[in-house]
Amino acid sequence: MRFKCAIWVLVFSGLSLGICGQVISADDGGEMELFPSYVITDINEEVTIDGVLDEPFWSQVEVISEFRQSRPYKDQPPILPTEAMFAKDEENLYIAIICYGDRDKLVKTVTQRDAMLNYDDCIDVFLDTFNDNRTSYDLMVNALNTQFDGILSQDGDYSDNSWDGVWESGVEIYEDRYVVEMAIPFRILRYGDNDVWGLQIMREAQETSELTYWAGDGSNVNRVSQCGDLSGMTNLPKASPLDIIPFGLVRAENTIDPDTGELIGHEFDGTAGLDAEVRIGTWMTVNATLNPDYAQIESDPEQINLSPEELEFSEKRPFFQEMLENFNTPLYLVYTRRLTDILVGGKMVATVGKRSRVAVMDMQLQDSDPNFPESNFFASRYEQDLWGKGFIGFEFLNRQGGGDDDSYNRVGAIDGRWNVVENLSLYSQVARSKSYPLPETLMPGEGEWSTAVGATYNGHNLYLDFGYYRTQTYFDSDLGFIQEGWKNKHSINGYLNYTWAVNKSVIRYLQLENWWDVGNSLQGERRTRYFGGNANFRFTNRTFAGINYEYGYLGDYLDIYGIEYDVRYLALQGGTRNMSWGNVVLHFGGGEGYGYERYWNIYSETSVYPFSSFTVYSQMNWVKPQDEDWLWVVRLNLEHGITPDLLWRFIVDRDSGKQYRFAGLVGYTYLPGSTIYFAYNEMRDNSTGDFELTERLAQVKMSYQLSL
Repeated sequence: MRFKCAIWVLVFSGLSLGICGQVISADDGGEMELFPSYVITDINEEVTIDGVLDEPFWSQVEVISEFRQSRPYKDQPPILPTEAMFAKDEENLYIAIICYGDRDKLVKTVTQRDAMLNYDDCIDVFLDTFNDNRTSYDLMVNALNTQFDGILSQDGDYSDNSWDGVWESGVEIYEDRYVVEMAIPFRILRYGDNDVWGLQIMREAQETSELTYWAGDGSNVNRVSQCGDLSGMTNLPKASPLDIIPFGLVRAENTIDPDTGELIGHEFDGTAGLDAEVRIGTWMTVNATLNPDYAQIESDPEQINLSPEELEFSEKRPFFQEMLENFNTPLYLVYTRRLTDILVGGKMVATVGKRSRVAVMDMQLQDSDPNFPESNFFASRYEQDLWGKGFIGFEFLNRQGGGDDDSYNRVGAIDGRWNVVENLSLYSQVARSKSYPLPETLMPGEGEWSTAVGATYNGHNLYLDFGYYRTQTYFDSDLGFIQEGWKNKHSINGYLNYTWAVNKSVIRYLQLENWWDVGNSLQGERRTRYFGGNANFRFTNRTFAGINYEYGYLGDYLDIYGIEYDVRYLALQGGTRNMSWGNVVLHFGGGEGYGYERYWNIYSETSVYPFSSFTVYSQMNWVKPQDEDWLWVVRLNLEHGITPDLLWRFIVDRDSGKQYRFAGLVGYTYLPGSTIYFAYNEMRDNSTGDFELTERLAQVKMSYQLSL
């Protein structure tokens, strides 16, 4: 199901449509400038990024201290004060943020880069480097000095954390505050000739459950258009740096007899590859990769899937960073996890002025690729801004078969978004595919068109997406995420999230989620009548409790597999958030559907922090169909960030089929952008009680970044 929704909350949501002036009135009677401006200071001295702020210039620069709450008490002054300062030299942008509060009440748990930091004490900075009110870099640091970075696009409607820049941060914790210091090299950013950047500063303070912000009206702090101004961004470097990252990989693999399971030999081999990046001015980035390998990437956890729909997995491979946000469109035409064994590839991302952006990607797959051996994939999209109120985009995709395969799949699409009023936007996309081979004669409804039309409201306490989708039988995008059950169907579906701030003595807030999918085949036959949702109370002691439900009819796969379901499901859920020792989530439910008259489901997640920077994480999922054995999967993950540059991780997976997988990783960043990894993987089968070895693989990978 693509989107989720329940429109009934519109009745009581209020739909506040924004503030037109430049000053916001606070509940304490004071006024705060809606879009404030900060003038940056140029420096010419050595800076040590450690959070100490003992360099003389930090005592001379302008200080930002006027912040407001987005939650729990909107527009109120913060309970815990925050201060921010900025400076720059010829190479770096420097940021210092002082977060006041009791050190003993800090929540600092997450050590993995690009993991969710919002449940820790952390700071968040948006940099809209083209000042186009649409796209920005998103940089976060928690109190453990764990980094998160990504890119926000389409005015914050899409967030992509696959971009990883090489930047520095340092944290120092004092009795009454912690200090974050950052150095962002200009060479990792794309920017225009504008001397004003968009800037937003936010802080999550878990002691008081506060989210505070610097600019905008607080209705939606994730909006890029809510940024203030960072002035004085002149005389920035215009060089065209070239980064080359060659790597070598040594692999040792045990050979297992498939009939007896006995170890019969060893194989040793090595390979090499290359990643390269060149920046043309500050507006274009070109990347190339040769024989890429991703031995350091954590494997996807095993999941139990009762439905016939394909599971979706997030993209973790570095090459696709700083690109995917350009292909975030309603019809999901680009899903790069389709590309498995890559021989060579290239991509280009360019921003032309403040109004246009272009993204192009071309990938040649190896003959070992399990889905499209020797095929070539090409993807491109051009986006044009429309007077700062929206955009129109044009997309073209092509898969061409290789070798003896003369098949192809081509897709052309037009999409757009228009901001009607503050926080409310309309979107649409129309796509046509052309594939070979196809039946020579197509029946009604068996064309190759797909259409999406909808609206999104993204406000302070309400997010609502409501859309109409229509897809013909033979529409397809080999590079996209197009479920077979979505074809030959038109439907109304969407998603809603409403948060009611209660702020009483026990209850902090109530969060309601609802989603729906109501659709028919293009011939008028019933396909789906599906509703689901969550209702969760979050309490002041950092615990939560609620219910989850699903109800309806699912017939998307009746014509394909001859299966249809009546779904009835109800679950209780609860747990903890932001505890200093860890977190627990429990989910227990039961119902009928997915081919079972009755089934039960138990799901749990547990995170424990024995000491700083060390995490013990477990994920367990049990499903018990009536009159059948339990189905279950378990993952145990141990991770320790010894320093910001040195990490080890060990994972154990086991399922109800008595299959085991062990994975270990040690990673060290010995220079910025240069790493060495040791990875170990082992598979064992205990279905017969012999704990047989089925696979063993050890790899050492070393890369070195050359910046020319």
